[in-house]
Amino acid sequence: MLMGIEPVKFNLPGDDYLTELLGGYVRGKAKGKSGIYIFTNKKTGFNYVGSSISLANRLKTGYFVANLQNRVIDLAIKQVGLDQFSLSIYLIPESLTGSNSLTKIKNLTLALEQILILQLNPEYNVLKVVGSAAGNKRSLESMLPS
Repeated sequence: MLMGIEPVKFNLPGDDYLTELLGGYVRGKAKGKSGIYIFTNKKTGFNYVGSSISLANRLKTGYFVANLQNRVIDLAIKQVGLDQFSLSIYLIPESLTGSNSLTKIKNLTLALEQILILQLNPEYNVLKVVGSAAGNKRSLESMLPS
């Protein structure tokens, strides 16, 4: 069923329908829309695949901001500008999440993200296994027992 989800595509930096589709920023126990997002560089065709159980929050605080970080996708956006990317959104249908169990929503979201990473082999994703901490840099102190 996950493979049957059709993406909704947007030009960036965004349009009104993106906000309409995802809703606004959610806080506390409010539930946002969950799914997968794919940034595609219009010139190179390079992709980045990510996911969130609250897409509006993730996109607004992670990509649609002036202070991007130093991930590969962030550096690419800084270099060419957000308007040089398109965005595809795969929303997890509420019919698949049943009782809205947070664990089920997370698992479905991560499963679809992994499927899309395997299919697309996205150039901007350094890690090709979802949920992997292999790329996280940790200090020696954080790894020592307390």
